[in-house]
Parts: sequence; structure tokens; C-alpha cells
Amino acid sequence: VVRPDGSIALPNGCRLMPDGTMITPDGSVIEQSADGSYALPGGARLTANGEVHFPNGDVMHLDGTITSGATGQRLPPGAQTLPDGSARLANGMVVLPDGSV
Repeated sequence: VVRPDGSIALPNGCRLMPDGTMITPDGSVIEQSADGSYALPGGARLTANGEVHFPNGDVMHLDGTITSGATGQRLPPGAQTLPDGSARLANGMVVLPDGSV
């Protein structure tokens, strides 16, 4: 939703301002980097192409899939990567770092 002041209200409660800054629901201001990305609280980075890069190397893509930083495997939506590099799929199945189930 575009507001009268030119800002864009995002579904997560953030507002994207015309100058490129983002305001979180709690009022924190997140500046846009020269490369178009945003450094998010907790160390994650939102890139200009919409991907979220996490400190552990995981990347969440726009389609909801995740590429595991530990293995480079692209995981389906709903999957969670675990600290040991394995992944828990939405159906409860665990995929180990070597790709075995």
C-alpha cells in the first residue's frame, strides 16, 4: 500500500520510505547500503533482489525456498536448516549435510 507521503507499507509492518530507508514496526530506522541492500537486526541482510542472507550462510529466496549455507542445497518452502548443517523439511523428514535422509 502506497501512503500519501510516498512511503510503502509492507505486509510485515515495515515502511519503505521514498529516500530508501526502512522503518520497522518498533520505529527503528534501517539505512539502505550503496549496493541497495539493508542490514537487518540479527545480522541478516535483505538484498536489492529480495533475497535474505543470514549470518550462517543460508539464503531465503523470493519463492520461499532456502539455499543452505552449509551444503549449498536448495531446500523447499517450509524447510529449516539446523546448526549441524542438516535440514528439517516441512513433512518432518531430516536431510543430512551429505544429502542422505
